[in-house]
Parts: sequence; C-alpha cells; structure tokens
Amino acid sequence: MKGNLTKRILYLLILLLNTSCCFDDLYYENDANCHIRLNIDWSKIDTRLNGASVYIYHRDGSLYKVLPPHPNPYTLDMALPKGHYDLVVHNNTPYELPNLNFGGHEHAETFRVSPVKNQNTRYDLRSVLEPDVIGLAHLSDLEVTEAMIDYYPYKPDSWKNRIYKDFTLSAEPVLHEVEIIAHVQFLSSVAGAPPSELQNMAGGVMMMTKEKYDEGLDYHFILNGRKFDSGSTTNGTISKKLKCFGFRENQQERYRLLMNFKLVNGDLHPIIIDVTDKIEKMDDFKYRIRIECSLPEMSGGGGGDSGFDPDVEDWENVDVDVPMN
Repeated sequence: MKGNLTKRILYLLILLLNTSCCFDDLYYENDANCHIRLNIDWSKIDTRLNGASVYIYHRDGSLYKVLPPHPNPYTLDMALPKGHYDLVVHNNTPYELPNLNFGGHEHAETFRVSPVKNQNTRYDLRSVLEPDVIGLAHLSDLEVTEAMIDYYPYKPDSWKNRIYKDFTLSAEPVLHEVEIIAHVQFLSSVAGAPPSELQNMAGGVMMMTKEKYDEGLDYHFILNGRKFDSGSTTNGTISKKLKCFGFRENQQERYRLLMNFKLVNGDLHPIIIDVTDKIEKMDDFKYRIRIECSLPEMSGGGGGDSGFDPDVEDWENVDVDVPMN
C-alpha cells in the first residue's frame, strides 16, 4: 500500500515537471513606437533641396511634434506611438527660407505660410518680398495601432528598429509663377529698372490644406530684362517671372501693376495699370500678363548703355499724378 502511494506521488511529480516547463519565447521590446518611412518625390519643386522639415499633428489638430531637420529630403524615417496623426513636410528648414514667414504651427488649423513684409519704409505695409520656393507633402489619417509596434523574438542587429511601413508621397508646388511682360514706348527714356508691384494678391496658404487665405498683398519686384524691338532704339520690353502665392479666391477682386519709372532727366514717372482682364492662365501654376504703356520721349537714353541698373531703386518719395491706363 505504502509502495503504491510512493509511486503515485512520483508519477504526479513527473507529470508536474513535464507540464510546468513550457516557457514563452523571450522577446526584445523596441522603443514602444511604430517606425515608418516617408519616400518623397520632389521632382515638381524647382529649387535646391538641403533637407526637409516634418510637422506631426494629432487628429484633433494639436501639435504632437516638430521633428529635427532631416538632412535627406527623399527618405525620412520616424517613430510614432499609438495614435492618429496627420503629417506635413516642406523642403529645407524655415531658417533656409528667409523670405517666408511660418506662423501658427501650434495647431494644424492655424499653420500657415506667407511672404515676409518689405522692410523698406518707402512702401506700404501691404508690400511683401518675392517668396522662396516651397513644396508641401502630406500624409493624412495615419493610425498607429498596438499591433504595429514590434516585439522581436531575436535581438535586432545594432538595435536598429524595423521599418513597419513605407509611404510614398509627392511634394506639390505651392507658389504660382506670373510672367509680366511690359511693352514700353520710349523705353529709352528710362534711367533704371523700375521697382514695381503686383497688387492685391493672395496673402499665403494654409500648410495642411494648401487653401489660400484672402489677404490682399502687394508683391515688390524689379522689372528688368530690357529688350528693344527689332530695328528700334527707343521702344522695347521689360519683364519679370514673379513667384507668388497666386491670385485671390474672390473672383471680384481687381489686380493692379505699379511701375515706378525713373527717367534719364531724374524725374519719377509712376504708372499704374489694372491688369485684371489681362491675366492669361497658362496652366494651374503659371500665368502671363502683357501690358502696353508709354513714357515721355527725351534724349539721353537709348542704345546699349543707358544706366539700366536693376539695383537703382533708392530715390526719395515725390508726390506725382499717376496716369491711369
């Protein structure tokens, strides 16, 4: 009897040992983030790329994180914890785009970009400088779940985290190009390239939606590239391909071109023209404006060297009657 009891206890011990030695596999936990990669095509953006900046927002629009500037604009790796996100990427860094003003980045609905104000006090407060080239890429409604966070059954090489998913994005242009061509009768009377403004243009765009916001701004630039008509030493054209945030959404707006000519006798001769009906749309991002104007005829100009200097713009304000064409 005693021997049978001993055998039963021994059998139960062996059975217990056999059933209690089943261990789970050992897992190496990562940093509790999902690692993703953005592959960005910048071919539509005509500028030098020095890197990229990434802004990450929660689904409620609040800012989660601004990533450190990434030196490789084409391939960007990042880690995100569990949650819902919207991402926006632009070329370079704000510091490398000094003619752009980035504001309201604390929330997705207020994040915007606009041209910087013209600091020259001779111009109106609406006057802005030609902006730097910027392109935007977006990744919307990205959900990171618990299942997307890896636990490794082996020790990863050099502790590099596995990329869970690649996303391919295309950066889209934001700026518009407006080619302005002014044919001037007696262009030979001009002593310098005229400081000019294209007035009442769009104030900028919202970074997350690319929607324009309706603030009328005046883009300051220099009309240059003088070219006399064939067989003429007096009449010719000046032109400019202006980068800007385009025309305003309100179809009732009027647009004006202001040209501040300085004549060879030292007089100022500003001309302002309503160009609203002269806007030609070439494609979604390119426009052309052609205008005709005339200056007083005077001697001392013409030929190949009439002091047509694109940097000549520092004269004092003088009240002059403006002819309306």
